Amino acid sequence: MKRNYCLLLLTFLALSACKKEPDACFEHEVIGSNVNFDATCSLDADSYLWDFGDGGIDSVQGPLTHSYANTGIRTVTLGVTDINGCTSVVTRNITITRPNAAFNQSATVRCPGETVNFSAAPSTGAIPLTFAWDFGDGNTATGPNVSHAFATEDTFDVLLVVTDGNGCRDSIVRPMIVDALEASFIAINSTATCPPLQASYQITSNLTNIASYTWNFGDGSPLVNNNPNPFHTYNTPGTFPVTLIVRSSTGCTDTMTMANGAVVNGPIGTFSFTPAMTCPGQPVVF
Repeated sequence: MKRNYCLLLLTFLALSACKKEPDACFEHEVIGSNVNFDATCSLDADSYLWDFGDGGIDSVQGPLTHSYANTGIRTVTLGVTDINGCTSVVTRNITITRPNAAFNQSATVRCPGETVNFSAAPSTGAIPLTFAWDFGDGNTATGPNVSHAFATEDTFDVLLVVTDGNGCRDSIVRPMIVDALEASFIAINSTATCPPLQASYQITSNLTNIASYTWNFGDGSPLVNNNPNPFHTYNTPGTFPVTLIVRSSTGCTDTMTMANGAVVNGPIGTFSFTPAMTCPGQPVVF
């Protein structure tokens, strides 16, 4: 009987101690991936225990700031305990957002000097969004839609940084290939005192980026394709321009013309006659 009395007494004392439980309460402000928490609105709390829903915990009243590494919905729990060991718990779901940087470009390969258009339209985030571009060649721009012409041959890393209305940032880098060509050749045998002249030429362009090339020998003869060391016969006297056109697989072209590509000396005869029309048996004067 005495034992039962003791148990009842302990139960009564415990219930009396927690007759007025603490009241857990917190306020929060989401700023992108950072969230400010404050539990000063809790009543009769002596200690605090935060569970931020991502594995992070803390034991201060606040104000405090917690940073989330990933976006999504996080369940935040605050437990408070008073001096009697009585507890109170409050739970809230918090949505963590940040911008997502993305962009389109009108081409991934261009020739030097050609314009490329960039659009950040696929980017998302809390408005207003701002956009900062770095083209990797020392030039920058701002705005959702920009254009740029790369002056030199290279592969450039184009960077877009998107900042949302909360000040959070995201970035993306995509390559831009600028493919340059140079048409160049030398004439090995290009002069003669009289026809015929068997001229020869040699391409000196770097063929690494060249997909095809065409020779025009300037005398009305058919074009010659993809011969690095062509020969051509000139059967009449004159000065003939020789042209080389090179093309890359991406559509870039370059042209070189040698004005005196072939020079053939020798007699150039001409004659005249009269009349231009006559009857059979009538004389013609030459």
